[in-house]
Amino acid sequence: MAYTVQNLLDRARIPLNDADKDRYTDADKLLPYAKAGLETAFRKRPDVFFGQYTALDFSTLVVGAAFPLPNEYLQVVSDYITARCEGVDDEHMSMGRAKTYYELFLAG
Repeated sequence: MAYTVQNLLDRARIPLNDADKDRYTDADKLLPYAKAGLETAFRKRPDVFFGQYTALDFSTLVVGAAFPLPNEYLQVVSDYITARCEGVDDEHMSMGRAKTYYELFLAG
């Protein structure tokens, strides 16, 4: 199954308890974090992007686009999005959770 960016955003919503999209909108909140996560992944693991012969310009990524990594990296980028959201929500209460999700991203 080929995943889309929407699948990525929906997966990030699960630990955020935001299935109704009340706290985070796709375009304004989660999509910028997805782009940042992909850019970070590219900096840390450029080998994951080998074989992609189109220019890697994540700024043009849209919600309905195909997920630009192999399927096994969907959860990794999702963890990055969750970490960023948790870090912004409540700096004191959720920093432990944000750190955990960011460590999951780095381990992936």
